Amino acid sequence: MDWRIAITATILAWGAQAVILKYLVTDASLQSVIFLIWALGSVAGLVYFVYVGHIPPITFKQAAWIAVMGVLAGIGYLGFMYSLSVAPATIVIPLSALNVAVAVLLSAAIFGEPLTSREIGGLLLALAATVVLATS
Repeated sequence: MDWRIAITATILAWGAQAVILKYLVTDASLQSVIFLIWALGSVAGLVYFVYVGHIPPITFKQAAWIAVMGVLAGIGYLGFMYSLSVAPATIVIPLSALNVAVAVLLSAAIFGEPLTSREIGGLLLALAATVVLATS
C-alpha cells in the first residue's frame, strides 16, 4: 500500500473519531467512555496477536520505550477526552493538532533531521491556522 493512501486513511479516521468522541463525552459519562475504549482496545489488540500467531521478541530497552510511549499516549488521550468533555470541539481539536509541531521539533532535535526554511514556514503557517481556528 502506498503510504499516501495510509496517511489519508489515518487523517480521515482520526478526524472522524474525534467528532464521535466529542459526541460520546457529552452524551455518556467520561469514565464509561474511557473504560470501554480501554476494554475494546485491549480485545482488538488480543485479536490481532491471535491472528498474527506470535509476538516477536524485543529487548528490555525496547520494552521500556514502548511503556513510556504507552504512558504518554494515555496521558495525551485522557487529556484530549477530558478537554472535549468540557470545551468546544471547534477549539480542542485544532489545538490538539499542535502535537504535529511538537513531533517535528523533537524529531529534528533527537534524530538530527534537518528542517528546511520551507518546513519551518509550514510549521509557522500551521501554528497560525491553529490559533485562528481555536480562537474564532
